[in-house]
Amino acid sequence: MHMSKIAIAASVFCAAVPSAHADAPQYTFVDLGVMSAGDSSQATAISANGQTIVGRNLGSTSFTPVMWSSGGAIIGMSSPYVYSNALAVNDSGVSVGVGQNNLRYGQTPMTWSSSGVGTALALPSDYLTGQANGINNNGIIVGSVGSSSSQRAAMWNNGVPSIISATAADGSFMTVAKGINASGLIVGQGVNPNNAALSVGLVYDTVSGKMTELAPLSGMNGTAPYAINSSGAIAGCSNVNGGGCTPVVWSSNGTLTQMALPALASSGYGVAINASGQVLGSGGGAYSVPFLFDGTATYSIASLVPASVIAEGWDFSNNTATSATGISDQGVIVGTANSPGGTAHAYELIPTAAVPEPGTLAMMVAGCLMISGLSRRRMKRDR
Repeated sequence: MHMSKIAIAASVFCAAVPSAHADAPQYTFVDLGVMSAGDSSQATAISANGQTIVGRNLGSTSFTPVMWSSGGAIIGMSSPYVYSNALAVNDSGVSVGVGQNNLRYGQTPMTWSSSGVGTALALPSDYLTGQANGINNNGIIVGSVGSSSSQRAAMWNNGVPSIISATAADGSFMTVAKGINASGLIVGQGVNPNNAALSVGLVYDTVSGKMTELAPLSGMNGTAPYAINSSGAIAGCSNVNGGGCTPVVWSSNGTLTQMALPALASSGYGVAINASGQVLGSGGGAYSVPFLFDGTATYSIASLVPASVIAEGWDFSNNTATSATGISDQGVIVGTANSPGGTAHAYELIPTAAVPEPGTLAMMVAGCLMISGLSRRRMKRDR
Protein backbone atom coordinates (compact mmCIF):
# COMPACT_ATOMS: atom_id res chain seq x y z
CA MET A 1 0.00 0.00 0.00
CA HIS A 2 1.29 3.50 -0.82
CA MET A 3 2.50 5.42 2.24
CA SER A 4 -0.05 8.21 1.73
CA LYS A 5 -2.86 5.66 1.93
CA ILE A 6 -1.33 4.20 5.08
CA ALA A 7 -1.14 7.68 6.57
CA ILE A 8 -4.80 8.33 5.77
CA ALA A 9 -5.87 5.01 7.29
CA ALA A 10 -3.70 5.64 10.35
CA SER A 11 -5.13 9.11 10.86
CA VAL A 12 -8.66 7.75 10.79
CA PHE A 13 -7.78 4.96 13.25
CA CYS A 14 -5.78 7.17 15.58
CA ALA A 15 -8.55 9.75 15.72
CA ALA A 16 -10.70 7.01 17.21
CA VAL A 17 -8.20 6.18 19.96
CA PRO A 18 -9.67 7.48 23.25
CA SER A 19 -7.81 10.15 25.17
CA ALA A 20 -6.09 9.16 28.40
CA HIS A 21 -8.44 11.70 30.00
CA ALA A 22 -11.61 10.37 28.38
CA ASP A 23 -15.07 11.52 29.39
CA ALA A 24 -17.09 9.59 31.94
CA PRO A 25 -18.09 6.08 30.80
CA GLN A 26 -21.57 5.64 29.38
CA TYR A 27 -24.09 2.95 30.19
CA THR A 28 -27.40 1.42 29.19
CA PHE A 29 -29.79 1.13 32.13
CA VAL A 30 -31.84 -2.03 32.83
CA ASP A 31 -34.59 -2.27 35.46
CA LEU A 32 -34.26 -5.82 36.80
CA GLY A 33 -37.77 -5.71 38.18
CA VAL A 34 -39.64 -7.49 40.98
CA MET A 35 -41.55 -10.74 41.36
CA SER A 36 -44.94 -9.15 42.16
CA ALA A 37 -46.44 -5.67 42.05
CA GLY A 38 -45.63 -3.74 45.22
CA ASP A 39 -42.52 -5.77 45.99
CA SER A 40 -38.99 -4.38 46.17
CA SER A 41 -35.81 -5.99 44.90
CA GLN A 42 -32.09 -5.64 45.59
CA ALA A 43 -29.14 -6.82 43.50
CA THR A 44 -26.16 -7.75 45.65
CA ALA A 45 -23.61 -9.30 43.26
CA ILE A 46 -22.79 -10.24 39.67
CA SER A 47 -20.52 -13.08 38.58
CA ALA A 48 -17.10 -12.08 37.22
CA ASN A 49 -18.12 -13.32 33.75
CA GLY A 50 -21.25 -11.17 33.87
CA GLN A 51 -23.64 -14.06 33.28
CA THR A 52 -25.50 -14.20 36.60
CA ILE A 53 -26.82 -11.55 38.99
CA VAL A 54 -28.13 -12.41 42.47
CA GLY A 55 -29.95 -10.67 45.29
CA ARG A 56 -33.34 -10.78 46.92
CA ASN A 57 -36.98 -9.89 46.34
CA LEU A 58 -38.67 -8.24 49.32
CA GLY A 59 -42.35 -9.10 49.63
CA SER A 60 -44.75 -8.16 52.39
CA THR A 61 -44.20 -11.37 54.38
CA SER A 62 -40.94 -12.88 53.09
CA PHE A 63 -37.61 -12.20 51.40
CA THR A 64 -36.95 -14.51 48.46
CA PRO A 65 -33.43 -15.12 47.14
CA VAL A 66 -33.38 -14.39 43.42
CA MET A 67 -31.18 -14.51 40.36
CA TRP A 68 -31.22 -12.91 36.95
CA SER A 69 -29.35 -13.69 33.78
CA SER A 70 -27.76 -10.46 32.54
CA GLY A 71 -30.66 -8.30 31.36
CA GLY A 72 -33.09 -11.16 32.01
CA ALA A 73 -36.21 -11.78 34.06
CA ILE A 74 -36.18 -12.27 37.82
CA ILE A 75 -36.15 -15.91 38.99
CA GLY A 76 -36.96 -16.96 42.55
CA MET A 77 -34.67 -19.50 44.24
CA SER A 78 -35.77 -21.99 46.88
CA SER A 79 -35.09 -21.65 50.59
CA PRO A 80 -36.46 -23.33 53.72
CA TYR A 81 -36.33 -19.96 55.49
CA VAL A 82 -38.76 -17.04 55.48
CA TYR A 83 -36.05 -14.44 54.92
CA SER A 84 -33.15 -15.24 52.59
CA ASN A 85 -30.60 -13.26 50.60
CA ALA A 86 -28.03 -14.34 48.00
CA LEU A 87 -24.83 -12.35 48.55
CA ALA A 88 -22.26 -13.69 46.06
CA VAL A 89 -22.12 -15.80 42.89
CA ASN A 90 -19.37 -17.48 40.88
CA ASP A 91 -18.95 -17.98 37.13
CA SER A 92 -20.82 -21.31 37.28
CA GLY A 93 -23.91 -19.57 38.65
CA VAL A 94 -23.57 -21.11 42.13
CA SER A 95 -24.47 -18.54 44.76
CA VAL A 96 -24.19 -18.21 48.54
CA GLY A 97 -25.80 -16.13 51.24
CA VAL A 98 -27.96 -16.41 54.31
CA GLY A 99 -31.38 -17.60 55.46
CA GLN A 100 -33.32 -17.03 58.68
CA ASN A 101 -36.82 -17.18 60.10
CA ASN A 102 -36.39 -14.17 62.36
CA LEU A 103 -34.72 -10.98 61.14
CA ARG A 104 -33.07 -10.37 64.51
CA TYR A 105 -31.26 -13.67 65.04
CA GLY A 106 -30.76 -17.25 63.88
CA GLN A 107 -28.85 -16.77 60.61
CA THR A 108 -27.90 -19.89 58.63
CA PRO A 109 -25.30 -19.94 55.82
CA MET A 110 -26.83 -20.98 52.49
CA THR A 111 -25.78 -22.05 49.02
CA TRP A 112 -27.85 -22.25 45.84
CA SER A 113 -27.18 -24.31 42.73
CA SER A 114 -27.14 -22.71 39.29
CA SER A 115 -30.75 -23.86 38.91
CA GLY A 116 -31.75 -22.10 42.14
CA VAL A 117 -32.04 -25.02 44.56
CA GLY A 118 -31.11 -23.88 48.06
CA THR A 119 -29.22 -25.87 50.70
CA ALA A 120 -28.22 -24.92 54.24
CA LEU A 121 -24.48 -25.22 54.87
CA ALA A 122 -23.24 -27.30 57.79
CA LEU A 123 -21.86 -25.46 60.82
CA PRO A 124 -18.68 -26.39 62.71
CA SER A 125 -19.14 -28.11 66.05
CA ASP A 126 -20.26 -25.74 68.85
CA TYR A 127 -21.31 -23.00 66.41
CA LEU A 128 -24.98 -22.07 66.10
CA THR A 129 -25.28 -19.42 63.38
CA GLY A 130 -23.47 -18.28 60.26
CA GLN A 131 -23.43 -16.40 56.98
CA ALA A 132 -21.79 -17.18 53.63
CA ASN A 133 -20.31 -14.06 52.00
CA GLY A 134 -18.20 -15.25 49.08
CA ILE A 135 -17.53 -18.13 46.69
CA ASN A 136 -14.75 -18.61 44.14
CA ASN A 137 -14.74 -20.49 40.85
CA ASN A 138 -13.39 -23.58 42.61
CA GLY A 139 -16.54 -23.67 44.73
CA ILE A 140 -14.82 -22.77 48.01
CA ILE A 141 -17.16 -20.70 50.21
CA VAL A 142 -16.18 -18.21 52.91
CA GLY A 143 -18.10 -16.35 55.58
CA SER A 144 -18.51 -16.34 59.34
CA VAL A 145 -19.95 -18.51 62.10
CA GLY A 146 -21.04 -17.63 65.61
CA SER A 147 -21.31 -19.41 68.94
CA SER A 148 -22.82 -18.16 72.17
CA SER A 149 -19.54 -16.39 72.97
CA SER A 150 -17.61 -15.63 69.78
CA GLN A 151 -17.60 -15.07 66.04
CA ARG A 152 -14.98 -16.53 63.70
CA ALA A 153 -14.24 -16.53 59.99
CA ALA A 154 -15.03 -19.82 58.31
CA MET A 155 -14.68 -21.60 54.99
CA TRP A 156 -16.49 -24.50 53.37
CA ASN A 157 -14.65 -26.85 51.00
CA ASN A 158 -16.97 -29.36 49.32
CA GLY A 159 -19.52 -28.44 51.96
CA VAL A 160 -17.23 -29.27 54.89
CA PRO A 161 -16.88 -26.32 57.32
CA SER A 162 -13.69 -25.24 59.07
CA ILE A 163 -12.64 -22.29 61.18
CA ILE A 164 -9.93 -20.01 59.78
CA SER A 165 -7.71 -20.16 62.83
CA ALA A 166 -4.42 -18.69 61.55
CA THR A 167 -3.19 -15.52 63.24
CA ALA A 168 -1.12 -12.56 62.08
CA ALA A 169 2.25 -11.69 63.62
CA ASP A 170 0.61 -9.65 66.41
CA GLY A 171 -1.99 -12.32 67.19
CA SER A 172 -4.85 -10.75 65.18
CA PHE A 173 -7.38 -13.28 63.87
CA MET A 174 -10.17 -13.10 61.30
CA THR A 175 -13.77 -12.92 62.51
CA VAL A 176 -15.58 -12.40 59.17
CA ALA A 177 -14.36 -13.56 55.76
CA LYS A 178 -15.70 -11.30 53.01
CA GLY A 179 -14.39 -12.82 49.78
CA ILE A 180 -12.09 -15.37 48.15
CA ASN A 181 -10.41 -15.45 44.74
CA ALA A 182 -9.43 -18.42 42.56
CA SER A 183 -5.90 -18.43 44.01
CA GLY A 184 -7.32 -19.08 47.46
CA LEU A 185 -6.66 -15.64 48.95
CA ILE A 186 -9.32 -14.71 51.50
CA VAL A 187 -9.97 -11.16 52.74
CA GLY A 188 -11.84 -10.31 55.87
CA GLN A 189 -12.22 -8.35 59.06
CA GLY A 190 -10.47 -9.29 62.26
CA VAL A 191 -9.68 -8.51 65.86
CA ASN A 192 -6.42 -7.65 67.61
CA PRO A 193 -6.64 -9.35 71.03
CA ASN A 194 -4.27 -6.73 72.45
CA ASN A 195 -6.29 -3.73 71.22
CA ALA A 196 -9.99 -4.29 70.69
CA ALA A 197 -10.45 -0.70 69.44
CA LEU A 198 -8.54 -1.39 66.22
CA SER A 199 -10.25 -2.30 62.96
CA VAL A 200 -8.01 -5.03 61.52
CA GLY A 201 -8.12 -5.94 57.83
CA LEU A 202 -6.59 -9.33 57.05
CA VAL A 203 -5.60 -11.52 54.11
CA TYR A 204 -5.37 -15.28 54.53
CA ASP A 205 -3.47 -17.41 52.01
CA THR A 206 -5.05 -20.87 51.99
CA VAL A 207 -2.02 -22.31 50.18
CA SER A 208 0.72 -21.10 52.56
CA GLY A 209 -1.49 -20.86 55.64
CA LYS A 210 -0.20 -17.33 56.30
CA MET A 211 -2.34 -14.53 57.76
CA THR A 212 -1.25 -10.97 56.89
CA GLU A 213 -2.48 -7.57 58.07
CA LEU A 214 -3.31 -4.87 55.53
CA ALA A 215 -1.47 -1.57 55.94
CA PRO A 216 -3.55 1.59 56.64
CA LEU A 217 -3.05 5.05 55.19
CA SER A 218 -0.49 7.27 56.86
CA GLY A 219 -1.90 8.73 60.08
CA MET A 220 -4.50 5.99 60.43
CA ASN A 221 -4.40 2.71 62.35
CA GLY A 222 -7.26 0.61 60.97
CA THR A 223 -8.40 -1.11 57.78
CA ALA A 224 -11.49 -2.87 56.49
CA PRO A 225 -11.33 -4.95 53.27
CA TYR A 226 -14.54 -5.90 51.46
CA ALA A 227 -13.57 -7.54 48.16
CA ILE A 228 -10.67 -9.14 46.29
CA ASN A 229 -10.22 -9.64 42.53
CA SER A 230 -8.59 -12.42 40.52
CA SER A 231 -5.10 -10.88 40.69
CA GLY A 232 -5.24 -10.20 44.44
CA ALA A 233 -6.11 -6.48 44.42
CA ILE A 234 -8.35 -5.56 47.35
CA ALA A 235 -11.01 -2.87 47.82
CA GLY A 236 -11.98 -1.47 51.20
CA CYS A 237 -11.14 1.43 53.47
CA SER A 238 -8.67 2.84 55.97
CA ASN A 239 -9.78 4.36 59.26
CA VAL A 240 -8.88 5.46 62.78
CA ASN A 241 -10.09 3.07 65.49
CA GLY A 242 -12.88 1.85 63.22
CA GLY A 243 -14.25 5.38 62.67
CA GLY A 244 -15.14 7.18 59.42
CA CYS A 245 -13.71 5.30 56.46
CA THR A 246 -11.52 6.59 53.62
CA PRO A 247 -11.87 4.38 50.51
CA VAL A 248 -8.68 2.65 49.37
CA VAL A 249 -7.37 -0.05 47.04
CA TRP A 250 -4.49 -2.37 47.84
CA SER A 251 -2.74 -3.65 44.71
CA SER A 252 -1.61 -7.27 44.52
CA ASN A 253 1.90 -6.17 45.61
CA GLY A 254 0.54 -4.19 48.57
CA THR A 255 0.68 -0.67 47.12
CA LEU A 256 -2.02 1.44 48.75
CA THR A 257 -4.08 3.93 46.70
CA GLN A 258 -6.57 6.35 48.20
CA MET A 259 -9.75 6.80 46.15
CA ALA A 260 -11.28 10.26 45.89
CA LEU A 261 -14.75 10.53 47.39
CA PRO A 262 -17.68 11.58 45.19
CA ALA A 263 -19.39 14.90 45.82
CA LEU A 264 -21.64 15.00 48.91
CA ALA A 265 -19.83 12.08 50.55
CA SER A 266 -17.76 12.59 53.71
CA SER A 267 -16.59 8.99 54.05
CA GLY A 268 -16.72 5.78 52.07
CA TYR A 269 -15.33 2.35 51.28
CA GLY A 270 -14.81 0.06 48.30
CA VAL A 271 -17.31 -2.81 48.10
CA ALA A 272 -16.44 -4.61 44.84
CA ILE A 273 -13.48 -4.80 42.42
CA ASN A 274 -13.16 -6.44 39.00
CA ALA A 275 -10.19 -7.89 37.12
CA SER A 276 -9.41 -4.52 35.50
CA GLY A 277 -9.21 -2.82 38.89
CA GLN A 278 -12.48 -0.88 38.56
CA VAL A 279 -13.93 -0.40 42.05
CA LEU A 280 -17.48 0.17 43.20
CA GLY A 281 -17.81 2.05 46.45
CA SER A 282 -20.33 3.37 48.92
CA GLY A 283 -20.03 6.97 50.06
CA GLY A 284 -21.65 8.26 53.22
CA GLY A 285 -23.19 11.66 53.87
CA ALA A 286 -26.74 12.95 54.20
CA TYR A 287 -27.66 10.22 51.68
CA SER A 288 -26.03 7.12 50.27
CA VAL A 289 -23.64 7.99 47.42
CA PRO A 290 -22.58 4.88 45.47
CA PHE A 291 -19.62 5.49 43.15
CA LEU A 292 -17.28 4.03 40.53
CA PHE A 293 -13.50 4.45 40.70
CA ASP A 294 -11.87 3.63 37.36
CA GLY A 295 -8.29 3.67 38.60
CA THR A 296 -7.93 7.41 38.11
CA ALA A 297 -11.24 9.22 38.53
CA THR A 298 -14.26 8.81 40.79
CA TYR A 299 -17.82 9.07 39.41
CA SER A 300 -21.05 8.98 41.38
CA ILE A 301 -23.37 6.32 39.98
CA ALA A 302 -26.04 9.01 39.62
CA SER A 303 -23.80 10.86 37.14
CA LEU A 304 -23.39 7.72 35.00
CA VAL A 305 -27.09 6.92 34.63
CA PRO A 306 -28.62 8.14 31.34
CA ALA A 307 -30.47 11.45 31.74
CA SER A 308 -33.63 9.89 30.30
CA VAL A 309 -33.73 7.44 33.22
CA ILE A 310 -33.47 10.23 35.78
CA ALA A 311 -36.22 12.10 33.91
CA GLU A 312 -38.49 9.07 34.33
CA GLY A 313 -38.20 9.48 38.12
CA TRP A 314 -35.47 7.03 39.08
CA ASP A 315 -33.62 8.26 42.17
CA PHE A 316 -29.92 7.44 42.60
CA SER A 317 -28.92 10.24 44.95
CA ASN A 318 -31.61 11.48 47.37
CA ASN A 319 -32.17 8.43 49.53
CA THR A 320 -30.30 6.07 51.83
CA ALA A 321 -31.14 2.86 49.94
CA THR A 322 -29.29 3.45 46.66
CA SER A 323 -26.31 1.17 46.16
CA ALA A 324 -23.81 -0.23 43.67
CA THR A 325 -22.76 -3.65 44.93
CA GLY A 326 -21.31 -5.71 42.08
CA ILE A 327 -19.18 -5.23 38.95
CA SER A 328 -18.28 -7.85 36.36
CA ASP A 329 -14.96 -8.12 34.56
CA GLN A 330 -16.69 -6.51 31.55
CA GLY A 331 -17.62 -3.51 33.71
CA VAL A 332 -21.34 -4.30 34.12
CA ILE A 333 -22.59 -2.70 37.35
CA VAL A 334 -25.48 -3.91 39.52
CA GLY A 335 -27.13 -2.37 42.55
CA THR A 336 -30.36 -0.90 43.90
CA ALA A 337 -32.16 2.41 43.29
CA ASN A 338 -35.55 3.95 44.02
CA SER A 339 -37.92 3.39 41.10
CA PRO A 340 -40.44 5.99 39.82
CA GLY A 341 -43.12 4.16 41.82
CA GLY A 342 -41.20 4.78 45.05
CA THR A 343 -40.10 1.19 45.70
CA ALA A 344 -36.53 -0.05 45.53
CA HIS A 345 -35.63 -1.97 42.37
CA ALA A 346 -32.49 -3.84 41.41
CA TYR A 347 -30.80 -2.36 38.34
CA GLU A 348 -28.05 -3.14 35.85
CA LEU A 349 -25.78 -0.66 34.07
CA ILE A 350 -24.23 -2.11 30.91
CA PRO A 351 -21.28 -0.24 29.32
CA THR A 352 -22.22 1.07 25.88
CA ALA A 353 -18.67 0.78 24.52
CA ALA A 354 -15.52 -1.03 25.56
CA VAL A 355 -12.75 1.24 26.83
CA PRO A 356 -9.18 -0.05 26.22
CA GLU A 357 -7.18 -0.93 29.32
CA PRO A 358 -4.24 1.43 30.06
CA GLY A 359 -1.60 -0.95 28.63
CA THR A 360 -3.57 -1.50 25.44
CA LEU A 361 -4.22 2.21 25.09
CA ALA A 362 -0.51 2.99 25.48
CA MET A 363 0.40 0.54 22.71
CA MET A 364 -2.28 2.01 20.42
CA VAL A 365 -0.95 5.54 20.95
CA ALA A 366 2.66 4.41 20.41
CA GLY A 367 1.65 2.72 17.16
CA CYS A 368 -0.06 5.86 15.95
CA LEU A 369 3.00 7.97 16.75
CA MET A 370 5.29 5.53 14.89
CA ILE A 371 3.09 5.49 11.77
CA SER A 372 2.83 9.26 11.88
CA GLY A 373 6.64 9.59 12.05
CA LEU A 374 7.17 7.18 9.14
CA SER A 375 4.64 9.09 7.08
CA ARG A 376 6.37 12.43 7.69
CA ARG A 377 9.77 11.04 6.72
CA ARG A 378 8.34 9.52 3.50
CA MET A 379 6.70 12.84 2.61
CA LYS A 380 10.04 14.67 3.01
CA ARG A 381 11.78 12.21 0.67
CA ASP A 382 9.03 12.59 -1.94
CA ARG A 383 9.41 16.37 -2.13
